[in-house]
Amino acid sequence: TINMDTTLALGRFPRIGQTEISNSRMLCPGGKGLNQAVAIAKLEGSVALIGKVGKDYAGSEIWDHLQSSGVNMEYVRRTSRDSTGNAYICVQEDGESGIMVYNGANDLLTSEEIRDSGGAFEGAEYCLLSTELDLDVIETAAQMAWERKVKIIIKPAALDRIDDSLLQKTDIFLPNERESSLLCPGEKGFEEQADYFLKKGAKQVIITLGY
Repeated sequence: TINMDTTLALGRFPRIGQTEISNSRMLCPGGKGLNQAVAIAKLEGSVALIGKVGKDYAGSEIWDHLQSSGVNMEYVRRTSRDSTGNAYICVQEDGESGIMVYNGANDLLTSEEIRDSGGAFEGAEYCLLSTELDLDVIETAAQMAWERKVKIIIKPAALDRIDDSLLQKTDIFLPNERESSLLCPGEKGFEEQADYFLKKGAKQVIITLGY
């Protein structure tokens, strides 16, 4: 995903019907796809990003940020049909956070556009997939990477189930502890949860502690 992130610092999250005042607001390009692409580029790796942004101010800011960071922009598309995705991140004093996302242009990325982005997979070592996109788009990207023997990393955000066929193509499955518990509620321990994903077909499982 490609978003413009708004981060608000709060003493604590507001309860229903309550109002909390933030003493800090930060606006910056974000989204799992963008963040990972920029990190790889800054480490002097070669990285191509597939995604979609709006033809709005946020989209222009993100476009400039990606270009200046050295990310291959050939497969990032712009659309006038919706605004750039937005994420609203609330961070408590104790470090706990909650995120609300408006997917916007991210939801307009299609499987056909993924297939038209085949050049991004050629010669690649890894394909990082975030499941905040349409599942058909994710499955298409996974299939294209798998056919080209590109190692697949999946970060299962905003999912309450994941198909075995997708796990079977996954080289590294990377949920946090809450995502892991949600995807296999019958297993209470992290080791048991990891074993569940391995039995479903994932080659390696990393459960990150903390949210």
